[in-house]
Amino acid sequence: MNRIAVASLVSASLFAAPPALALTNDHGVVVFTQADALAGNVTPGDTPGFPVTISVGGSYRLGSNLVVTTAVNGIEIRANEVSIDMAGFTLAGSGAGRNGIASFNRSLRVAGGNVRGFTNDGIRSIAQYLSVTDMLVTGNGRHGIAADSQEGSYDTAAFANITRSKSTANGSTGILCGSYCQVENSMASKNRYYGIILLQPLPGRKQHGFWKPEWDLVLSERGIGPGKHGDCERPVWDHVFRSGRRGKQHRPGQRLRTN
Repeated sequence: MNRIAVASLVSASLFAAPPALALTNDHGVVVFTQADALAGNVTPGDTPGFPVTISVGGSYRLGSNLVVTTAVNGIEIRANEVSIDMAGFTLAGSGAGRNGIASFNRSLRVAGGNVRGFTNDGIRSIAQYLSVTDMLVTGNGRHGIAADSQEGSYDTAAFANITRSKSTANGSTGILCGSYCQVENSMASKNRYYGIILLQPLPGRKQHGFWKPEWDLVLSERGIGPGKHGDCERPVWDHVFRSGRRGKQHRPGQRLRTN
């Protein structure tokens, strides 16, 4: 092969299109779009299409709306210490997707966008330290925001924090979380069954060899206290609610002191 041919091959390789990878800005934040989701390889092991699998801890940001049209999760978190900045965009389930954001690892932070239209939960974590801030989660088939392992141990998904968020018109509960959960400056309204449930198993209540779980505090339009049913619409959302001990019974509409 002569020198001219070699030079042509080198030149062509220099200007060849790079592989279809998610964009990374100069601060190390991985930015991904609908096109990146469909192409795959947002992180190692992420296959084309949904779910977008995040297998590496770090900071991520949406660069467009994401639309899921099949019965899969939208985004799956398979690494610890992940932050997702929604950047004002929407993750839409189109009435077909299962869970919007599903985390299997600890310390997920989600902020600044919308999750809607999934058949199960909008945002779901089965691990500790879920943090949700400035989110609108609406129109999902089950819970809006859920930190619940469903394994009988509420400590498995403990220490969730939901701040300045709205969870509305979901098929079951607006906000459901386990031990040591904190909900502040948030709204849960027009959900089918419950507004906010803070779960905490209480000692001394064994049945058939298992601890019987009890609702620590349920907030509803008919009052605030253990076992109340209904939706949450009363103006109590400027206050901080924490699980970790049994809540006291309150009169309907009574305002609570901030912890």
